[in-house]
Amino acid sequence: MSTISIHKDTDPASKPRYRAIAGDRQVFGATRGQALDALTAEWGDKVQETVILIERFDPDMYFTEEEQRRK
Repeated sequence: MSTISIHKDTDPASKPRYRAIAGDRQVFGATRGQALDALTAEWGDKVQETVILIERFDPDMYFTEEEQRRK
């Protein structure tokens, strides 16, 4: 089983984008879905099972933006 993680990233032009990473492969997309689609398109039918982890480090009811900056 392969694991995919999707991270929010910023390109040199400061536009938000997402990076999908699986093993030694990584691709970028304007949305989480586009990054995931680009990665799975490279695989074709080679990978049958996949676990996807989406990191969401946005402020929420448990941790404010200030608290998250203190990592």
